[in-house]
Amino acid sequence: MKKVLSILAFVVLLSSSAYPFRLGLEFQATADNHNDLGRVAVNMRLNDLVELKPMLGFKFSENNNRFSIGMDGNFYLPPIQDLQHYAGPGLAFDAFPNGNTFQLHGQYGLRYDFNEILSTFGEIGVGMDFDPFVFGTFRGAVGLTIFFPTFQ
Repeated sequence: MKKVLSILAFVVLLSSSAYPFRLGLEFQATADNHNDLGRVAVNMRLNDLVELKPMLGFKFSENNNRFSIGMDGNFYLPPIQDLQHYAGPGLAFDAFPNGNTFQLHGQYGLRYDFNEILSTFGEIGVGMDFDPFVFGTFRGAVGLTIFFPTFQ
């Protein structure tokens, strides 16, 4: 068992040096069928192919407050010159004054890295809302990601 664990640790160390982990803070503006929403996310770029984004969303207005919590998982496709593009699933829970809804969605997006720290993106998506059930919730988002510098 110790040999298996040591081999697994060695493989993880080699893969993390080949595909370094990046951590960033993401700010995005989202518009969907319900209304517009500001979101803050933690962008965890696990390697060159996969990222996870836990998100908090909010909107405060006079008679339409909204709170959202969600998670997106994106899989990066081969880059198009300087543009990176990705697709992936996500889920969200939204709380409204007149009820709550759970949403499953998918998105496709483009990302452009200005440098190792600053990145911008735009994405479109479609989803399903539950309670009440609505198929065909459309969504678009634009945002900015600030990655924490990595020292190697």
